[in-house]
Amino acid sequence: MTSQASIARSAELAARVAAAGVPAITPHQFLRHSSAKPQSDASILNLAVVYPKPAVAVRLANAYATEFARYKTEVDLARINDTLRTLQATINSLRAQGRGSSPMYGALVQKLVDLKTMGRLLADNARVLQTADRASSFRPHALRNGILGGTLGALLGVALVVALTGWRSRKSR
Repeated sequence: MTSQASIARSAELAARVAAAGVPAITPHQFLRHSSAKPQSDASILNLAVVYPKPAVAVRLANAYATEFARYKTEVDLARINDTLRTLQATINSLRAQGRGSSPMYGALVQKLVDLKTMGRLLADNARVLQTADRASSFRPHALRNGILGGTLGALLGVALVVALTGWRSRKSR
């Protein structure tokens, strides 16, 4: 799952999501607003997007999931397709040499069939299990919270000074 998470955080995938145009966002901005976390107990990758506008976050999350499934399949199939091309070239060469009935030829044909089957299985490996239909509204208000905390701290400090001053003046009498 770690490799899937690294694929999900790749610049290539971010560029694909950004190209979807939901909204106009750069790949770098998309990577800052998104995350990919594997579940420890399953072969599931949780993709998330945090964006100021909930409706845009939903659209970005769905585009992210769709593009991830496509891209993951392409990455998985690329290696198999390269090997298939190499095997096919070797098989064609053996056939051209008149060695089409040799044990090596038969073994290579069997490997070709096995790899094609594996490719078909991998082509359906990554899929979206659940699309986003709503977004939670979470908006940090750092400035407001900082001002409120500072004001409350100052008031508490003033109250403490007044209380201590009053206590000292009573004690000294």
